Amino acid sequence: PLVPPIPRKPLAEGKTCTKGSEIYGFKVGAEIDADGAVFDDTGSENATDTGILVNGASGVTLGANDGSSAGRFGYHFLNASGLMLHNFSALSNGTYGVFFEHTTGSLLNQFEAGDSGGGNGIAGIYLGCSLNGPGAACSSRPAVTNTIAHGSVSDNTRYGVVVDAGSGKNVLVNLSTGDNT
Repeated sequence: PLVPPIPRKPLAEGKTCTKGSEIYGFKVGAEIDADGAVFDDTGSENATDTGILVNGASGVTLGANDGSSAGRFGYHFLNASGLMLHNFSALSNGTYGVFFEHTTGSLLNQFEAGDSGGGNGIAGIYLGCSLNGPGAACSSRPAVTNTIAHGSVSDNTRYGVVVDAGSGKNVLVNLSTGDNT
């Protein structure tokens, strides 16, 4: 029998089991610090702070994931770049479903960030630098040149999508944003 090649980049691949392939109840469900990592078909629920954190990494791919029911953020992209996140959900998080903090050149595609069964506390998607909601302009390190496309951002407590002042050159296209109060 042939031995499969060892991946050159970090890889986390979920598989079907009784509770799915979710990480439950940690402060941070999963933290990705490695460039080029692939985190596929898994996720985090009920993290006390953040479901999935990408911290300072570039070129990370996240697919078919769930970052829901976290104390603050379903997904937190901090000082990251060139990320690709597709086919995911971010529901019922305390503050933001997806938080782009000082993150650039990334793509979100085919997603759900809030719905009638579980909106997020402040916003479904937030591009900015405030941990507690839209505020002063992010002058030193804004979230820029990100693309957010083909998703549903609805039924969140205050906002569907927020782009803070200073976080320019982002592209938002084909988003359903109904019923955000």
